[in-house]
Formats: sequence, structure tokens, C-alpha cells
Amino acid sequence: MKGIILYGFAEGVFMEECQDRRPVVFISGAGVKKEIPDELEKFCHVVQWTGKEPISSQDMKNGIRNADILVLAFHSRLDREEVQEAARLKLVIQNFAGYERVDVQACTEFGIPFCNAASPSGSTVAEMALTLILASRRQLLSYVDAMRAGQWVHSPNNTWDEGHNLAGYTAGILGMGHIGSVLASFLQCLGMHVIYHNRHPLPAGREQGCRWVSSKRLYQESDVLINVLPASSSTKGIIDIGVFRQMKKNALFVNVGRGDTVVTEDLVTALREGHIAQAALDVCDPEPLPAVHPLRSMKQVLLTPHIASSTEETRAAKEIQLIQNVKNVLTGEKLIDCVNQEAIQEFHFKKLKKI
Repeated sequence: MKGIILYGFAEGVFMEECQDRRPVVFISGAGVKKEIPDELEKFCHVVQWTGKEPISSQDMKNGIRNADILVLAFHSRLDREEVQEAARLKLVIQNFAGYERVDVQACTEFGIPFCNAASPSGSTVAEMALTLILASRRQLLSYVDAMRAGQWVHSPNNTWDEGHNLAGYTAGILGMGHIGSVLASFLQCLGMHVIYHNRHPLPAGREQGCRWVSSKRLYQESDVLINVLPASSSTKGIIDIGVFRQMKKNALFVNVGRGDTVVTEDLVTALREGHIAQAALDVCDPEPLPAVHPLRSMKQVLLTPHIASSTEETRAAKEIQLIQNVKNVLTGEKLIDCVNQEAIQEFHFKKLKKI
């Protein structure tokens, strides 16, 4: 990558002061697609950490001390003590949605906008949730396994449980944000009744035929319960054995939110004891799931390795949005997917350099 300093690569030493006057972008890991630093280098000075392990706190401090913009790589953390070292930082940005590793409050207190990539991921994650629901309700994997084994059966495992429709049943969405709203529209098109639970009901104009219910009613009434909650101190372990015991015994539990919102041991117990019938999980706790784990061997469980937002189209859209946000902060334009709007002040949008 011509013109890009690979900080932490071989014997490279971070250059404390850049020789040109372009804004400095620090990329905190090697996991960022090559197209991003290549594009940023056209109008910024790019420094990238390329160590094999996730960047340490000290290396993060060194990297952002003279940076104007921080691009967070996956698995990087940004805590208060690092933010305090970032006297010049004007923007923290990442090209994925979840931000449990970022101290957003500290960014806000120091007047640093933080942007994620929630918008490009919304419909893609909703599509994956729908895929998991359809595959589970129709017992698709059991039929696929039978065909691969040379069998031709109309009932998986000879149970004569041929699967179930979606139309006429109730889907419950826990966490009705952007992803949940898109998913709700998909499910309604297939004839499902959609209920949801947030801390507060959505404005009437945004419910689009969905109905807010208490969390208790959500668990009790859902034939398919979809968790779209983000990771936070208030959601950690919120779905436990108490929740599963309230659900219908023939219910399907789907998780496309975050793994640590569910107590994994309780989910295993609920499946073994028949409190729920099925689970379909794109996320789990821990990640990666150990090679030997009860969930991997349960026939009523469908697992995917946290790939709900992983498509070529969504990756490209995230890259475009990240580049655009960097340009926007340099030219005073509105930021896309800014999590902490209160951090945006007039002085943050003074041009660092005309592009």
C-alpha cells in the first residue's frame, strides 16, 4: 500500500509527526479491507497497525495521540484511558454495527463523534433472521442430511413432524430497532402476526401494524421469538431460564442480536428439558463456540458463525459509508450512523483540509 505506514509491521516505528499537512487517519488493525486505506490515502495520511494480535492499550494510545480520525478494526477496544490520550481526535468510526468494545460515553464527554455501520447491515441481518426462521420451521437441515445420506423421506427422523408454516403464527421481536423493523415487514408479508417489546412503544406511525406488548406477553405469545438486542450492561444475560420457561413448548428461539444477551447454559437446559422446541443462532456466548459444545450436537439447533451481515453487497456498502463519513467530518457534512449525536459541536466540523 503505497504511502501507508504499517505501524507495528516488522521493525516499523510510529512516526510521531507527519511530514505533510493532510489529516491523519489511524487504523487500529489489519482486519480492515485493503480498499479502505487505499481510498483514504487519496486525501489523508494513513497509519495502520498490522500486529498479529489485537492492538494493546499502549499501542492504541500511541496510534491515536496524533491522529485526527480513528478507524476501529474488529476486536479493537477503545476505553476511556485511550480516549483521554486523543487530543486531536475528531472522529471514531468502524465499518460494523456492534459497539460494545467502545466507551461511547467517554467519546461523548470528550466531544468525539462515534459512527458505526448500522444502516448497511439492517436489511442483510433481517434477511439472515428470516433464513434461520424458514430453515428451522421447515426442518430444512434434517431433510438435507437425509438426502446426503442417500435417503428419500418425507418426515425427518421418522417423526412425521413435517415442519410448520409461518402464516397465521405470531412472531415476537425483542429489540425493535432498524433490523427489527425490516424483519417485521418481511414476516408480515408471509402472513405472520408481529408483536414486539422495547422499553417504550414506537410512535404510532412507525409501528407499521406491529403491536407493542410487555416482555412477559412477548415470551408467552410468540411462536417464534427473535432477539435483536445489542450488547450492553443492561442486556447481558437478560434471556435466561426464566424467559425460556415462559415460552411455548413448540416455540423457536432465534438470536441475531448479541451472544451475551443469552445465558448459554440456560438455553441448553431449556432445549434439553423441552421448555422450547428449537433454536437458531447466528451469535452465541462465547464466540467462537468451543469445538465440543452441547449446542453443536443438538439436532433442534441451527448454528451459523456470526455471519448475519456478511455479504459482498453489505461489505461494499459499509466501505463506501466509512469513506463518506471521513469526508463528511472533514468538510462539515452530516455524519451517517452517528451513535452519539450529542458529541457533535460546531467546532468539530471545521475543515481540516479541503478535499
